[in-house]
Amino acid sequence: MAVLGEIDGSGKIVLIDSAAVEYAKLNDLPSPVPVVDLQLEKVLGDMPQKMFEFKRICRLGEPLDIAPEVTLMDILKRVLKLPSVCSKRFLTTKVDRCVTGLVAQQQTVGPLQLPLADVAVIAQTYTDLTGGACAIGEQPMKGLLNPKAMARLAVGEALTNLVWAKVTSLADVKI
Repeated sequence: MAVLGEIDGSGKIVLIDSAAVEYAKLNDLPSPVPVVDLQLEKVLGDMPQKMFEFKRICRLGEPLDIAPEVTLMDILKRVLKLPSVCSKRFLTTKVDRCVTGLVAQQQTVGPLQLPLADVAVIAQTYTDLTGGACAIGEQPMKGLLNPKAMARLAVGEALTNLVWAKVTSLADVKI
């Protein structure tokens, strides 16, 4: 965490170089001029204030009629297990993101960062040609007709997506 300053209600942004202030104090020099001294009104203009209004609405619904041996939590877990319902956004936006400079290919592409790339590739070091690849296969609609076929197709899609990464052998692929 870095403390950048404090809000004093003056309506200004003032940026002072703390190193220059310390230097001036040590050498008995006058206090340095602020690097930035700007009225917020010039930056923000006549920006309207946001107003939030919350109204509570009481909704009375019919009680959910489910079999006594099935709980609501069981139903929720079943629904959230469906690939067509759950999101793979976490995998495509978090798994292959790093600031190390070792990302060769991200899963997300384009200005909107859509998860469209076949494979995400990362290097293990800056000097070797070894690394890791991550590919996602998804065939949710086929699961409505045949869950076993959906699983086979999803694995097949993930493996064919790995074609674009230099995989040494099928034995090196982890699922």
